[in-house]
Amino acid sequence: MDPVRHQRRALGFLSGILAKNNVAHALVFTGDAGLGKKQAAEHFAMARNCEGTPDPESAMFGDQGPCGVCGSCRKILSGNHPDVLFVEKDGVSVKIAQVRALLSVLAMRPSEAKIRVVVITDAGAMTPESSNALLKALEEPSETTCFVLLAGQKSELLPTVVSRCQEIRFSPLPVSFLVQSLEARGVDRDLGQACALLAGGSLDNALELASEQGLARRNWLINQICALEDQGMGQALLLAEFLARDKKAAQDDLNWIRTWLRDLLVSQYAPQHVINKDLMGLVTSRAKKISPESLLDRLQAVTDCEKDLARNVNTRLSMETLCLRLSSGG
Repeated sequence: MDPVRHQRRALGFLSGILAKNNVAHALVFTGDAGLGKKQAAEHFAMARNCEGTPDPESAMFGDQGPCGVCGSCRKILSGNHPDVLFVEKDGVSVKIAQVRALLSVLAMRPSEAKIRVVVITDAGAMTPESSNALLKALEEPSETTCFVLLAGQKSELLPTVVSRCQEIRFSPLPVSFLVQSLEARGVDRDLGQACALLAGGSLDNALELASEQGLARRNWLINQICALEDQGMGQALLLAEFLARDKKAAQDDLNWIRTWLRDLLVSQYAPQHVINKDLMGLVTSRAKKISPESLLDRLQAVTDCEKDLARNVNTRLSMETLCLRLSSGG
């Protein structure tokens, strides 16, 4: 199943600028991982260098898309085109040495492409030094080179870099598509529905949530939350310290805690509307007796924690406040 096919707005925009031959020298594709940004960038590079005639029924950009079968298209698809360059992070970042090596290549004319295309797949992970090194190429664009930067948000990039790029935003994928994709990989439908709802429209997130590792963390987390009332403040602070180590994982944890609390509340009145039925199997008899008022207080604690994280409040402090409120009933 192909997630990028659901990016009608982004693909339509790319098709339009290709048709008008009005392509900026630098584009930035923004949106979460798992939305099809890298695939769209690859096909964009193919479209700019295609030597054949596209099939509008199968080409990603309609009659402006690549044919997919000419020599140039095949080289790009196989990763062997000398003038279509993919720059990925080295460890946790895109380092200045990588950008300097790239610039030395860009100083030469393309080997065979009409337009050299440089795709920086982890542009949000560029260091300030590597971003500033790239800036020179963006400030003095070559007629034969086009940059495509992939990032989650514009805010991940230096403002000076963003100002020299045209943004194309990729939208969250439909929940129905995520459910179908998970089912195709053997995930139970009820679990797939829960993971799809929590994934924020990202196939990568949905797959991670439904993975053995993701489910093991979910089960461990809910068992820890269930035990908080019996274990006191010390255990709440230890749990908070652990959860605060990874801000991205912490957001997934908050989503699971909210789903669990929501299902606890709904199960008291309309059990047929429980989102994640297998999660309810982890609920202790004591947890099932929590009053609706207390559940609403705890749900508010999760919401408050999310707001704090969005405002860049210290992650550990935010998680400590959450765990203490959950351990005390709100």
